[in-house]
Amino acid sequence: MTFAVAVPASLSWPAGLPVGESWVPVQEARDVVFPYDRSVVASAPVGSAALATAALDAAYRLRSSVGRLSTAIRRAVLADITRRIRAEHEALVQLLVLETGKPYVDCAVEVARTELTWSLATA
Repeated sequence: MTFAVAVPASLSWPAGLPVGESWVPVQEARDVVFPYDRSVVASAPVGSAALATAALDAAYRLRSSVGRLSTAIRRAVLADITRRIRAEHEALVQLLVLETGKPYVDCAVEVARTELTWSLATA
C-alpha cells in the first residue's frame, strides 16, 4: 500500500543549520522517510562536530547581550513563537504524522502540548 505523502506547503525553512545569527550551509543531507511506505517526505541537513562547536561558540558570545534583554522583549518573543505555532498548527500536525508515522490524533496532541508549553512561558 502506498500513501500520498507531502510536506505541508505552508511550511518552509532556510537551507542549512542555524549558527549564531545566520544559517550555515551544510555538505550533507539525509532523507526523512514516511515509516509506512518508506517514501521520502523531506531532506534534513546533517551537521558536523565542527558546526556544533561553532554553534556553541556563537551562543556563548551572544549570552551576555541576550541576558540583557528586558522581560517585555523576552515575553514578546515567546508570544510570537506561540502565535506562529498556532498559525501553523495543522501543517505541523501533518508534518509530525509524516515524520513519525504516528496517528493523527497523537500528533495533534503533541502540537497542542507544544503550543501550551510556549504559551505558559509568557505567563
